[in-house]
Parts: sequence; C-alpha cells; structure tokens
Amino acid sequence: FFGWLVNVGGDLWEITIPAVNYTYLLGQVNYTIYANDTLNNPFEYDSTFYVEYNTTLSAFFNNYTLEYGENVTLMANYNLTNNSAILGAVVNATINNVIYTMSYDNSKEYYYNSSVSYYDLNLGSYSVLISGFKLLHTNRTNITQLTIRDTLIPNVTSMNATLYDSANSRAFSDNTMEYYNITKINITALDRHSINKTIVQVQTPNSTYFNISLIKNGNEYYAYYNVSSNVTQLGTFNLRFLVNDNSSNWNTSQVYSFRVRDTTKPLLNLNYPNNRTFFNVYNVNFSYNVSDWHSIYECNLSLGSFNFT
Repeated sequence: FFGWLVNVGGDLWEITIPAVNYTYLLGQVNYTIYANDTLNNPFEYDSTFYVEYNTTLSAFFNNYTLEYGENVTLMANYNLTNNSAILGAVVNATINNVIYTMSYDNSKEYYYNSSVSYYDLNLGSYSVLISGFKLLHTNRTNITQLTIRDTLIPNVTSMNATLYDSANSRAFSDNTMEYYNITKINITALDRHSINKTIVQVQTPNSTYFNISLIKNGNEYYAYYNVSSNVTQLGTFNLRFLVNDNSSNWNTSQVYSFRVRDTTKPLLNLNYPNNRTFFNVYNVNFSYNVSDWHSIYECNLSLGSFNFT
C-alpha cells in the first residue's frame, strides 16, 4: 500500500489506511513514513502496528448470590464480534488472589470452572476478575461481584433425653422419671458454616422457664442434668431445643415432654428409744430422722390406738 499524507494544519499530517480495499495479515505490520521539505531534505520514519481480531468478554455465573456451602460455577463468553466463540484461549477467573482456570465446554459453548469449593470462600462479597487471552486476539477483562451469604438455619437431628436411674437407662420415649434421676439431654446439630449456641429451654409445671446450655462434642451437643438438684416441682416438664449459627439463624425444635414423679418411700431412722425398750415412766420422747428425695409432707407416730403428728 502506498498513499500520500495530507496536511491537516500546522505541522500535522495524516493518512487513512484503507480498511475495506486492503486486507492486512494478522500480526505485525511494518510501515514507513517519508517526509521531504522544500529544500529536498528527506526524512524517513519506520515503525510497526499489530493487526488482531476484535473480541468481547462477558462473565456470568449460576448465581451472583450463593449460600455458604454451595459450589460456585464460573462461566464466561470470550467471543469474536460476530459472537462466535474463540477456541483455545486462556480464560481465567481470579477470586481473592486465587486464579481458577476456565475450560471451554463444546456443548454449552462457553468457558467454565466448577471447582470453586465453599471451603475456598468465606462469607462476604468478592470481586471476580475474568480475563480472556489469545495470541492475535484483543485481550479482555471483566469484573463482576459474587456474594456468599448464610441464611439457612442449622440442621438439628437426633434430639434425645436419656433418663438414668440405678436400675437401667431409658430412652426419651419413656417419658416418666423419678425425682432422683440424672438426665442426659443431647442433640446432633449441623450447619454449613458454624454453630454458635445450643440450648435447651425447659418449662416447669408451674410455667416458669430456665435454660440449659449444651456442651459441644463434635456434632453432638449434650448436658447431664440432675433433676433433684435443680427442680423442686413434680409434674410435666416441656423441653425445646434451640440452635443458632454465627449468622444468627435460629432453629427451634418441637416441644418434648416428660413427667417427674416421686414413688420412693422416705427413709426413717429411729434414734430413741431403742426397739423393745421397757419404761417405768409416764412420758416417753420419740426421736427419729426422716429424709426424702423430694420433700416430707408429714410424720405420724402410731402408738396403740393413738396417733401423734
């Protein structure tokens, strides 16, 4: 190609390289500019430019906002201006300074990466840099936002209260327990992110409430609770399990009930007088000790046909 430069004012000259009537090969194009003054002093300037395909890059994901624990699928279109895909390109996604290489899917006709695990991303918002590169093609970048959130309540399973006594241990379905029983309350709780607090809310027979905090052991949360040391009432108790995670998502269980009863006789120990003792007196003082797991209602002494309280 050869053409004349046109003066457009002052010392500025320009030439328009025809884009329609002349086809340039891809890659480096060399050019030379010649200048000559009125005294026939020539000047020559040599340089180059590059011819490459014009491209577009668009990024999209399976969801811009994801729950923590869901895998992220990165997808991008790196195309020519006629929307045909550029094959064999290097397309990457950079999230939190980690580079994920994207591969071309022939059936879907886009670049993708589905290996981003929820272990890689914590809660929060991330800028995702998508870049497309191929030799003799215009390099492109695209920035989009990805948000990881936690709005799901913890998953609570295996809610139990095991009632222990001296003879055996019974499952929660046997909902009657003696006053002196030790109760193990335990649940299994799972959360995609993390468990913050697990408690058992107890409603007593007179409708007062108190909470029992559970101890973590892996996915199990439990507490040993001595009823006789903490409860002064007999009757039906209601239990409800409450679990929340570090995003303040609460899960509340249904209400479970058990009944506390006292069928154990009080213990009595006669201090005075000794058994089969004879007296030649009119007044005799009886002394004895009485104890019970729950409480003493009354004490009576039967002497012949006489009853003394």
